[in-house]
Amino acid sequence: MNIQALMQQAKKMQKNMAKKQEEFNAKEFTLNNQGIEIKMTGEKKVISINIDNDLIDPEDKEMLFDLLQITINKLMEQIDAALSESMPQQAAGMPGLF
Repeated sequence: MNIQALMQQAKKMQKNMAKKQEEFNAKEFTLNNQGIEIKMTGEKKVISINIDNDLIDPEDKEMLFDLLQITINKLMEQIDAALSESMPQQAAGMPGLF
């Protein structure tokens, strides 16, 4: 394979990866955990948080904070895993580079 063809293939792959990244960033991820529902984009931007009214206890704010923190962290882990799963597919177009 000549260098010019390799460069064209790299540009095509880069353009394809940018498109896939844009699509992934726009994707929505949702997690329900013990009465808390959080929705984020692939960029890890929070879209919405819904909390079951039974969890809102003014005298136990710490428990609510803990549940929010756990739910947000779990959702970010899911997003990271989904991104990791999609990236090897993108690199497959360039054998020998990865």
